Amino acid sequence: MFINYKKFKRQQGFSFISILVLPIFIIIADFVFSALLAAQIHTKIDKQISADLLKIKTAIIAYATTFNNKPGRIVCPGIKEEGTELLSGSNCKFLTQTISWKTLDLGYKFQNTALGTEYFYQVSPQFSAGANSKNYLINQNSVGNLQMINKDGNLITNIVAIIAVPKTYINYNSDEITNGNFIVDLRDANLWKSAIYITDKEILYNTQKRITNE
Repeated sequence: MFINYKKFKRQQGFSFISILVLPIFIIIADFVFSALLAAQIHTKIDKQISADLLKIKTAIIAYATTFNNKPGRIVCPGIKEEGTELLSGSNCKFLTQTISWKTLDLGYKFQNTALGTEYFYQVSPQFSAGANSKNYLINQNSVGNLQMINKDGNLITNIVAIIAVPKTYINYNSDEITNGNFIVDLRDANLWKSAIYITDKEILYNTQKRITNE
């Protein structure tokens, strides 16, 4: 039987190359698939975070608008496990802590963010419990004193409340936070994932709308 050795060697060469290339192809395909899967998960988490932040913001505005004794009063921060706002006398016990998810009737899932971290929640003292008197009604002269820096480096002022999603643990007992000098800076991608804020105008508009309807 005649054997074409050149053809045989060529086929052997192709087989050898295939053996080498196939694992590399599998590795590349696995890497691409993993990257696409990670991107899909990342996008899903981003969408969930945006939806959750908007729901919290809406609940805070609704609470302020419907608060009987002091329309416009922002819910105080609380502790994640308890979920209720914490008061010290007639004042907020904390101006910076976590979301009072039970007080806002948000549900158990809002103990944590979509990243598994606690929600960072900061309120302006001018709109919190204990500001001036119990029956004090906010007006067009009421201004939020919180500030935040967005991802573009722009300073946003006249903020009444900030709800943020940290990427890591926040030390709420640090001097910077307890002294009220802490500013959420979204340019720090290692610390913050996202944030939403409420301005004094948003509170005033919805509160005045309620009073007008009454």
